[in-house]
Amino acid sequence: MADALPAELGVLTPTADPGGATYDGTNHVMTWNWQNTPNPKFDKLDPGQEIAVTFQVYLRQKPGFCWDESDFAKTRAYQVKPIERCPTDPYKVVDGAALEDVTGTWYTGAPLGTGFQAKVDFNGLANEQNVVVYGVRPIFDIEKVLFDPPQPMDVGQIAYFDIRVQNLDRHPRYDGLMGTYPEEFNGKVRDNPYGREVMITDVFDEGLDFVSAGNLTVTDDDGVNPPADYAASFVPDKGIKWATIPLLGGGDKGAVRISLRANLPSPAQPAEETGLSTRCNWNPGWHNCAFLDARNLNQPEREGMDWKDIELRPWYFSPLHRNLHEGLRYGIRDCATVIVIKKGDPWIELSTLGEWATPAPGGFAVGEVHQGQTYYYAMSIYNHGEAVAEGVSFYATLASGKASFNTNLSDHLVFEWVNPGWVFRSNAITATSTKVEFGSVNLAPGHILLHFLRAHADYVGNADATGQVDYHSTGFVQDPFMPDEVMESTQIAP
Repeated sequence: MADALPAELGVLTPTADPGGATYDGTNHVMTWNWQNTPNPKFDKLDPGQEIAVTFQVYLRQKPGFCWDESDFAKTRAYQVKPIERCPTDPYKVVDGAALEDVTGTWYTGAPLGTGFQAKVDFNGLANEQNVVVYGVRPIFDIEKVLFDPPQPMDVGQIAYFDIRVQNLDRHPRYDGLMGTYPEEFNGKVRDNPYGREVMITDVFDEGLDFVSAGNLTVTDDDGVNPPADYAASFVPDKGIKWATIPLLGGGDKGAVRISLRANLPSPAQPAEETGLSTRCNWNPGWHNCAFLDARNLNQPEREGMDWKDIELRPWYFSPLHRNLHEGLRYGIRDCATVIVIKKGDPWIELSTLGEWATPAPGGFAVGEVHQGQTYYYAMSIYNHGEAVAEGVSFYATLASGKASFNTNLSDHLVFEWVNPGWVFRSNAITATSTKVEFGSVNLAPGHILLHFLRAHADYVGNADATGQVDYHSTGFVQDPFMPDEVMESTQIAP
């Protein structure tokens, strides 16, 4: 005996009765064969006897997305290929709705494809109550709120954000289903409409630094299950991720508080072109965005209905941070913005700019580093503050032994941005194969130091270059956060 299922249905194989059934996940067929089913009826079925099998299924796939043919900009941004029509809500997954739909198959003991094989079509339209599964669509909501302090805030202050997530209660849309199948909706057996493998991530702008994040606490609106905590982890270098929630039932809620330090004054207008990059800031503040994704997230935007957001691949600049977390699925989002005012002190930012082919501002980055190749690590130090940073020191180290610094002092250079251009300052003062150090300097407000460190790719593998900066900042706001360091990880190809 076999049952061929729609692809949208997953099978809970341990629930098969009798046991011994096999599930073909490619063709979506559940099969009981007398050769491996420990039930005597499959070996010998006497006159008047019958065989009954049971198993449980769940809706494992979202049906796709609605999309507007007049707005292809949105269509291009979907993570899952859109469908050309909007499925009803709830939508039906029907097995055997048309003749010749194979829903039952009987095999002899011969291998598949040989011997006698019979198929039985189940008239799904005539027996619809037995073969229809309703795809009950969850609608998720996520909210990000700045709890404290009031705006604007000073550089060095800590901002506290509350994140709230919810699988929205679907009354009155699902009242009919709830009345027909109460055990599916009261949380005792299953808590429809349920969210499967719900993932919460927080991503923040360059001017905000991670301080702490609590556990995400999920509460059951039916009171059947006790509150559950999901641990947070830091995602370098500008993100927080919480452990995946296996099942977020209908009406269930989650909440967490995070704290971020205002590291840099927020930009009020596009910065000057410095030869490194032009900072594009369409909103004068630092953004902090919370994202919710789920395996069955299917939440298109439709007028007049209770959809919340459109699921887009991040393709804008701030605040979606595609450049920080390229591989992250973002789902739906909510953002909060903070305005940060700089104090009259120096404020240092250390950045890594990747691997360069030439040791000069205005050069270009290396696309790929190969064994035997010479290249340069580029790292910058920027004084965002309003006073001179005295005694700024910088050094870099190489780990793993896959690459090495040149030991010639003149192979390592530092330039300073002095408006309106770059000025060569000095070479390194010490250089070994694993460490390069530059002499300390005073860095004026708005000035940038750009370091080039010559390296050689000795072996195939990963080479990590770590840069560290410090300066005499006694009494300044930044003092507890110095020294600061960044790491550039280089994959050396054959």
